[in-house]
Amino acid sequence: MSAGPRRCSRLLIVLSALLISGCAGGGAGVFDGALAWITGLVTRSRGEAIAGATVTLVETGQQSTTDAAGRYVIGTDHRGRGTLRAEAPEFLTLEWPVTLAGGVTTHNLRLVSMADFDAALFRELTGATDTRGTWRWDASTVTYYINRTGAYRPAFDAPLREAFTQWSMLTRRAVTFAEGGPDSAIQISFVASEPCGVAGAAGCAGVTRVTSQGAIRGALIELHAGYATDLGLAIHEVGHTLSFTGHSPNASDVMYYRMNAATAPGNQEAAAVTVLYDNPPGTTLTNVRYPAAQTSAAATAAPAASASIVAPAARPPHAFPAMPAQAPPALSALPDIGAMLRGWLGRPGCLLPLPFFCNSGSSGPTLRIW
Repeated sequence: MSAGPRRCSRLLIVLSALLISGCAGGGAGVFDGALAWITGLVTRSRGEAIAGATVTLVETGQQSTTDAAGRYVIGTDHRGRGTLRAEAPEFLTLEWPVTLAGGVTTHNLRLVSMADFDAALFRELTGATDTRGTWRWDASTVTYYINRTGAYRPAFDAPLREAFTQWSMLTRRAVTFAEGGPDSAIQISFVASEPCGVAGAAGCAGVTRVTSQGAIRGALIELHAGYATDLGLAIHEVGHTLSFTGHSPNASDVMYYRMNAATAPGNQEAAAVTVLYDNPPGTTLTNVRYPAAQTSAAATAAPAASASIVAPAARPPHAFPAMPAQAPPALSALPDIGAMLRGWLGRPGCLLPLPFFCNSGSSGPTLRIW
């Protein structure tokens, strides 16, 4: 080959149903138009590539092994609905639905490792103890309603949909989400200022209805229109509806109580929601079971027993500060919103669809729910 810019020669390789052509210099591949192509990345929740993972199109058995960047590609003549199965040593297997109609579709797959599970963070986020059980949705599909009036803008839709997708994937589809009508279980609205009446907040969210067995039946999200395009904010507030009733003490986590640069749950948060949704509602810490990865016994050993779980710090309110204008206050100085929520839900008179305020009695104090 003569000197000068190297040309990318097209090379067609046929291996079973997989056809790829590409450039030796690392340029984008050229896909055979007769096939439907599925490509994407296999990563941890925060985007760290997982090399050597196996991605299988279940309906045909076709497989691809991820490269060092976590990328996979499968070409197939299968059309319609399909399922991708992603597997890797030390990670939990994920099965994710896809629709194949020709051309190229991208599906990035996030896997969870139980090596990332942190028992103290799980307790902090869920509020569960040895005697108090977890909350979670027990329906396979939960509908949400976006109130497209008032301060709403179309640009607010995409972050919310991505947030629901990320959390669903991390639960390994133990719960899925679909947009529904005004009677949907999750109500989402937008305001010009002060979500839930809290000054300086970018958003607020929480569970509004739950059964005595810990099955969630309703939740709300209210976002400040000035911040509602922020993906991290959407993921944070959707996390509360799942129900992470507490906040992470880690400043880089998406469930930290102030806005940060996070655009996905941290790996420990991912493991926490996986465990939460691998167990039935109302599971106490002493009865939590841990999903096993396809790996050695050392890597799949269960996390520390509940006796070694440290007591969580007091929980801050669910209102999400819009800007970190000052150093965050010590968590121990903030009210225990999880205990407030559970106490409120324990009073039948407070079980209303959208109870921002719940009166404990005609002459008693008013409990404000963020």
